[in-house]
Amino acid sequence: MTEPTPAQSQPVPFDPHATSMGDEVAPEVYEELFAMRRSIDNFDAALVHILAERFQATKRVGLLKATICPRATPAVRKPKLLVCAPWRRNPVWTLSLPRSS
Repeated sequence: MTEPTPAQSQPVPFDPHATSMGDEVAPEVYEELFAMRRSIDNFDAALVHILAERFQATKRVGLLKATICPRATPAVRKPKLLVCAPWRRNPVWTLSLPRSS
């Protein structure tokens, strides 16, 4: 395996104003594009935050269940799955949704 050269090991700086449209569009279009990109970045940040919160909550659930629930064995777990998930008993079961007109 070869060692990366100094140029390969340097991260490429992020340019939020980079575009492949060239000089073909008006500056107002660029500003709208960049505003939309900022909005998308904000959505991404919110999603990452929500997923981090969800991860923490599921971790707490797991820790709580590990301390108070008996260890799940296949003999205990399978009947519960069949009651909670009827499609496991009948693999050809399908969900019927009402048709919209």
